[in-house]
Amino acid sequence: MTIVDRADFPLVPETEIPPRHEAFRRLLGESDVALAVVTHPVDVFYLTGSMPDGWLLFPRDAKPTLLVRKSLERARRETSHTTVDPFRGARGLAALIREHVGAGEMRLGLDLDVCPAALHLKLAELLPGTAWIDTGSLIRRVRAVKSAWEIEQHKQAARQHVATFAAIREHLAEGVTELELSTAAEAAMRREGHQGLVRFRRPGMELWFCIVGTGPGAAYPTAFDGPMGSDGLHPASGLVAGHRPIRRHVPVMADILGNHYGYHADIARTFCLGEPPDAVHRAHDFCREALRRVEKLLVPGTPWSDVYVAVDDWARQTGEPEGFMGYGENRVKFFGHGVGLEVDEFPVLAKGFRQPLEAGMVVAVEPKAYSPDLGPAGLEMSYVITDQGPVPLLDYPEEIIVVD
Repeated sequence: MTIVDRADFPLVPETEIPPRHEAFRRLLGESDVALAVVTHPVDVFYLTGSMPDGWLLFPRDAKPTLLVRKSLERARRETSHTTVDPFRGARGLAALIREHVGAGEMRLGLDLDVCPAALHLKLAELLPGTAWIDTGSLIRRVRAVKSAWEIEQHKQAARQHVATFAAIREHLAEGVTELELSTAAEAAMRREGHQGLVRFRRPGMELWFCIVGTGPGAAYPTAFDGPMGSDGLHPASGLVAGHRPIRRHVPVMADILGNHYGYHADIARTFCLGEPPDAVHRAHDFCREALRRVEKLLVPGTPWSDVYVAVDDWARQTGEPEGFMGYGENRVKFFGHGVGLEVDEFPVLAKGFRQPLEAGMVVAVEPKAYSPDLGPAGLEMSYVITDQGPVPLLDYPEEIIVVD
């Protein structure tokens, strides 16, 4: 027995990997790319079942090779349908590419949206005459449609919210701070098996997995590309729970990212200690109606942008509440986003995206409103898109959860 031989250690099922390879190869063929270099750790995991420090060499017409700096032993234990070899550096990688595709001009793929510029420049120097094509977008297209096994991981992630929301109800009391309430929620979610990490593809984007905000703090401007605000703990803390105390009749939003086996579920609910003002209820009801209107459009074949345009037009014509989809600078121009191994996946329910929705996509929809005077309202739910329409990952009450 070696140190990595654990019978209780769950691996990605071997049956998951071949369909992913086949789909990626098909897109490489459509783009006339002979070979792709995959550097993004999450993409490497998706295509191999392991997440080592290394690069994946993915020829269109041959078995891929995972070049591992560390840990070679673990990668060999976890990987299927892929050759695992020691890391060779940029020069070794270039030589291996030549072995596969020969010399001369060629079209090769690289995840240019996330690949370090130093590697891109080095490969361009070592392989002159090569046209480097961004294949990161191709992998994102493959990852957007989930298998039945992946959808089950999403559902498990969503179930973590039940215990987490129960912890929020239990600890919601006057004078308790956002940070204290967030800590109780985080502990519950970790006990449910949350890995403690959430991942984004966009470089530099950071988010804690449990965000609790109340009062005007939930409308405070942030750099994060989302509608919720936060004054946080300090200027370097980003979108996290801060020291603002909970008050009676002032709503609290808990926006929480569940995670199981690396797969996310993005779900938010609004709580209040005592009844909130009627204006908060009206804003919340507006957000629920917006959610219903988005749901009707979440069917295969609908262009992503059509969902946004239709619901945005309705919201403006109806008279949206203050801070709908973000207050001031926090206002976003989307109603939802794909979730998977990362939080910012395809599809994007926003203008400019004419791609059609497909069965198997998992999307988070987040109609929310943030008033500096009243506090937050609204909710978020994650769905699986099916041929029969969207199916929520979790059955949980949508109303404002009033705690006395």
